[in-house]
Amino acid sequence: MAFNYFEFTGEASDGVRHESIRRCRHDTTFAWNMGAGVSYAFTENVSADLGYRFIGTGYREIKAGGQKMYGSAPYIHEFYLGVRFTF
Repeated sequence: MAFNYFEFTGEASDGVRHESIRRCRHDTTFAWNMGAGVSYAFTENVSADLGYRFIGTGYREIKAGGQKMYGSAPYIHEFYLGVRFTF
């Protein structure tokens, strides 16, 4: 689960009226991740790790007057490299 806070601030005009718009929203969405990695042993005690992880935090949107103003589905790509010493 991911807790998301989203804030939208904008300006709207229909040619006659000019209005500032501010919308805030708190959501709890389904978050998920998946990853893969490999390890290469240089010696019995030293190895290198290489990996990747994708994290999705769900979709959310802001509506005003029944119309969608903004929607997003944030995600994260992580790449990592490490050295492991065992003894």
